[in-house]
Amino acid sequence: MSATDTHAAQHDAGTADQRYARPMIALHWMIAIAIIAMLCIGFYMESLPRGVPFKSTLINFHKSLGLTAFMLVLLRIWVRSTYSRPPLPPM
Repeated sequence: MSATDTHAAQHDAGTADQRYARPMIALHWMIAIAIIAMLCIGFYMESLPRGVPFKSTLINFHKSLGLTAFMLVLLRIWVRSTYSRPPLPPM
């Protein structure tokens, strides 16, 4: 390996240590998608008139999605305790 290859490998390893772990990133985006979906469903449910059978299905799905997001947050807290966070950038 040449000196430039060694430097490139060290640089890649250094940038990998400066990022959050992949499970943390994946959980972050799953939680974000769940929250955005809950907001969209909630606003859509408000526009539906009372007594529509589909509305009760949406309410149940909204509740299930909320519980799933809560469980993902708990899982993220547990994963966060096992992985360290990247260092803060220098000031």
